[in-house]
Amino acid sequence: MDLDGQFDEVEQEFVTQLRRVVDREIAPRAETIDRDASFPWDNVRALNELGINGVFIPREYGGTPTSYRCILRLVEELSRGCAATANTWTNTYLTAHAITSFGTSEQMARILPRINTGGLAAVAFAESAGVADDVSSSTTLTPHPKGGWLLRGEKRFITNGDVAEVIVAFANIPEPVGDRKHLTAVILERDTPGLVIGPAETKLGYRASSTVSLFFDDCALTTADILGVEGAGYPILRRIHAKSRPCLSAQAIGIAGAAFDEAVRSTNDRQIFGQRVLDFQGVQFMFADMISKLALARSWMLYVGRLIDEYPAENHELEGSILKIAASDAAMSITTDAVQVNGGAGYMAGATVERLYRDAKLTQMLEDANEWDRARIGSSFLNAP
Repeated sequence: MDLDGQFDEVEQEFVTQLRRVVDREIAPRAETIDRDASFPWDNVRALNELGINGVFIPREYGGTPTSYRCILRLVEELSRGCAATANTWTNTYLTAHAITSFGTSEQMARILPRINTGGLAAVAFAESAGVADDVSSSTTLTPHPKGGWLLRGEKRFITNGDVAEVIVAFANIPEPVGDRKHLTAVILERDTPGLVIGPAETKLGYRASSTVSLFFDDCALTTADILGVEGAGYPILRRIHAKSRPCLSAQAIGIAGAAFDEAVRSTNDRQIFGQRVLDFQGVQFMFADMISKLALARSWMLYVGRLIDEYPAENHELEGSILKIAASDAAMSITTDAVQVNGGAGYMAGATVERLYRDAKLTQMLEDANEWDRARIGSSFLNAP
């Protein structure tokens, strides 16, 4: 399972240092912040001391950029200790990636150094009832009578929405409504007048990761706040999704790996009928299936990461969807078995595997539900009419 030899010396050092921080600080806090649904500020500070945000910031803005497959490995490692913290970090990365890919030199100089030194960020797209397709976006960007733009609408289920210093939001320029070419990305600062932050949502899993609604009450924006150009929001959104699906998959693999490790430890320690639980062949078969799913998902994750690194101009959407299904379904299966082999203790609130089981479920639903990924993959085999 040790596949880290493919990373260069700097990348390997980032992985090693993060593993130490996860073991020493982040994992021990996971149960408490999950129980209290409290934002992991101590974890954020620990990551900032490590300077880990630098891996996705260009050198000219203070960063120490690494390969995308290394970023996936870091997400996995962080998720092993606390998936909620990993989700916070991942969404900051995705926002920075959008600005790095499409921002002007002024936008990058204004925002990226702040993220490099620890600022949090968010992407705001989903709307009512979790709708997350560009045609249905009801948030609007209309011309301001005195110049610039007015942003109106609402976004729901926004990770980091209440803690982000910078937000990339998507809105339609409503003429005509629903035309994909009118989807536009904008950059908002936390103190933008008219930006109203709703209360935190209460969730089944990822409880320490903040999720809120954002309300835009005629937020006045200038042309300098447009990311890319007007009407170019869809390519930006696709670029974000191309990186977000593998990142979520890395979270799922980290969750699954933590559950597997905990299940191995507990079944070696516990005895029943005078034998260790893991002495029973039926339990050994469960572990054989668990490690097979985990190993294959992890290998495919690093393969997809390498594809994106080596062929960045190509579309790897199908490979990302395959990874998303494999990783999230593996996480749900492995955490379910981890609860099972822990017996009643694994079902109790506060048990590590109980938390991981709840966290795993979300990975099957975010960044498009797995059903959409299956439809995307299956429809690719249709012959052209």
